Amino acid sequence: MRDRHEPAAVRLQPAKAGSTSFTGPVELTSNGGLTGVPVPVLNGNGTVSVYAQTTGGKVRGKSQSAVGGAYNSASSLGGDITGNLSAVLVGHTAAGTGAVSPLATGTKSRQYRDAQQAALGAFAGWAVI
Repeated sequence: MRDRHEPAAVRLQPAKAGSTSFTGPVELTSNGGLTGVPVPVLNGNGTVSVYAQTTGGKVRGKSQSAVGGAYNSASSLGGDITGNLSAVLVGHTAAGTGAVSPLATGTKSRQYRDAQQAALGAFAGWAVI
């Protein structure tokens, strides 16, 4: 039996735009290797992103390409996470658009943060906060 904190794969259930029914699950990763609780984020444009910790201490993410649309390929945000991914916050860039900033506990029990440079953009890399 699988521990409730160690899912084999995270499944997302997107709804089609304007619909109240779900189209079916979408895997964050097909090879498992995830641990902890996945963190969903509703982006400023209405799309959904999901982030989860891998058993190797990295963070993986997957985002919708459009509201109610398909999800892109999962990507790694890297990291050396030793505790659960604790939060993902939607902030505001200088341009006034929402950006995602994951927070997690890393080596030596330090708190780390990564941040998007712009909404739905690339991440800058993990840094101690």
